[in-house]
Amino acid sequence: MNINKYIPSSITAVNLASGFIAILLNDPFISPLFILFGSLLDVFDGAVARKLKATSSFGAELDSLSDVVTFGVAPAFLYYHHVLFASPRLLSIIATSILAIFGALRLAKFNIDTETKSNFKGMPIPSVGLFFAFLVYEKHANTVLDFTHNQYIWIVLPIIFAFLMVSPFNFLANKKVKNNKKIKLLQAIVILIMIIALVLWVITQLPFLPLAFVIYIIISLFFLRNSS
Repeated sequence: MNINKYIPSSITAVNLASGFIAILLNDPFISPLFILFGSLLDVFDGAVARKLKATSSFGAELDSLSDVVTFGVAPAFLYYHHVLFASPRLLSIIATSILAIFGALRLAKFNIDTETKSNFKGMPIPSVGLFFAFLVYEKHANTVLDFTHNQYIWIVLPIIFAFLMVSPFNFLANKKVKNNKKIKLLQAIVILIMIIALVLWVITQLPFLPLAFVIYIIISLFFLRNSS
């Protein structure tokens, strides 16, 4: 029995478990950390599958299912309970449901797109999930994110990001590219920004991670408009 083919799927299953635990705990500080852990596993399982030559359609489907839970349902659930708790209930339910549903639509669209591209079409769901998970964290940490008591701003935010996931806009991917210095440079810049944001967040607990994803959006929209 070739045990190597089970290793990537096992990592993916732990990713799914991380998202489920985030929901079960429903904690504004601990749950986002499980989603962050899931994002690291999401990167790691693909790398392991390629290294072991154990990629499969089963693994791809399991990966999408895990992403829906960890980066779609879990962040939307946390955002509803810990950010929109004082907002009109029906609007809050609609906004967070749209976020989760469009995350699933984005993954379904990505799975059937067989065209080879150096970038993503639509914002990847892990980025959206991490953005909202750490909005929850920062909102309850009483950082500078608590700049407004206008709940309608927080309601509109999930709808904007839901649209970005299924939009035709190009978003920078972490794929290896050949003979494209521009994409390689942008990838290096985004990775550096993410590392710096993570370090600064650990040190200060200020909202550097959500800001890093906003910068990622800006870089993608302004510098990848004509890329494929």
